[in-house]
Amino acid sequence: MPLKRIHIGPWKISCDPEETQAIYAKIVHGNPEVCRCWGCLNFAVVRKEVHPPSAVSVFEQLGIDLYKETDLLHVDVGVYRGWYHFIGRMEYGGHEAVDIGNYYKLDVTDAVERSSKLFGNLPVAQINFLAREVRWTLSSPESDEFLEDSDEEAISDDTAYNTV
Repeated sequence: MPLKRIHIGPWKISCDPEETQAIYAKIVHGNPEVCRCWGCLNFAVVRKEVHPPSAVSVFEQLGIDLYKETDLLHVDVGVYRGWYHFIGRMEYGGHEAVDIGNYYKLDVTDAVERSSKLFGNLPVAQINFLAREVRWTLSSPESDEFLEDSDEEAISDDTAYNTV
């Protein structure tokens, strides 16, 4: 199938949203649920409020499942960096992050980090986000330590790894 051309902010992107959606449908969990450090688990709880509507719209246009980050880093107190992959490539627009409000930035690149094997030999690009002022909701102090089995009760019932 030929790639669809879309404009997102300063970027012109060729993408295949339908095939990207088909690949995301095969992925069971996003990185926060796989990592299970406190920082990632907190992100999983507040994920829906972290991404502003304009970012969600971008992800939808590219066929990305918001709940299945390729990777996520808890960078500092209230600060997260993460990325998603999609089938396609950036035609032009530069690699500078664009501030889209709510302490949130996006950038697109063809320099892909740790792509899923599910993408095979297809052309893959990456969209990165940087979110600041992310609230901490877990009963544990903000940290990147890993969850222990005895800590399960500290996590809200609405965490994404319980509902995926």
